[in-house]
Amino acid sequence: MTSFTPPIHGNNPHLPFGDQQDSAFYGQDILSVNQFNREKLDYIFDVAHEMYEMVARVGSFDLLKGKILANLFYEPSTRTS
Repeated sequence: MTSFTPPIHGNNPHLPFGDQQDSAFYGQDILSVNQFNREKLDYIFDVAHEMYEMVARVGSFDLLKGKILANLFYEPSTRTS
């Protein structure tokens, strides 16, 4: 088993991952693109970049082990039906 400690990145306030509960997205539902401003998009892309670097350094890892993701639709699609 490999352990990983992400590096501290200079002035980037979004990295390393830190405590998930500190995230602006913790416990939030994403319902519309209108929820995102430039700062939130920068945060998402910074975390994605850090995850990319982590995989490049240590290979695969079980960051989401034991987690479940579900896409739920309450109404049929009007675009495809």
